[in-house]
Formats: sequence, C-alpha cells, structure tokens
Amino acid sequence: MELVAHEHFSDLRYHSSQNVLDLKDTDVKYDFHNMFVSPGMSPYKNQNPGVAMFEVSDLGLPFGLKMEFLDLNPTLGMSSIPAYSDLTFRSFDLT
Repeated sequence: MELVAHEHFSDLRYHSSQNVLDLKDTDVKYDFHNMFVSPGMSPYKNQNPGVAMFEVSDLGLPFGLKMEFLDLNPTLGMSSIPAYSDLTFRSFDLT
C-alpha cells in the first residue's frame, strides 16, 4: 500500500505488471491499483481543501475510506472569516 500526499486532488493510481522490478514477467499483462492520493489541504490551484480518513486492519488492508471537503463557494466575497459552524462541508463516504 502506498500513501501519497501533497497533491491538490484525490486520486487512485495504478501500475502495470510490465517491467516491474522483482515481479515475474508473464505473457498476460495486468494492471493493479496500489496508490491512494489524498486530497489537498489548501485551496491552492482552485481546489476545495479536504481530508481523507481510513483505517488499516491488522492484516494491513485499508477500509472505511471517508473524505471531507470544505465548500469555498459560500465564502467568496466575505469581508470577515466565517465561524467554523457556518462553513459548508461535502462528505463522501466510501465504506
């Protein structure tokens, strides 16, 4: 499992079985997912800031993925910082 940060979006990425060090080369090539990229924590590059949370089992398997993003649209044009309770969040539960 590979965890990646410092991106400005969420993403799942995969690799191909072709030309992987220490992986037996077979006639049948296949793709496998092994990288989860967490969402950005800042609104840089016009993205809504967010966090991702999940648990890891004793066997090393991730489960219970949840994401939350702050919706910045309602804050545009505000002259003062809004109270946390007035902010709007978008939640995405993949459990």
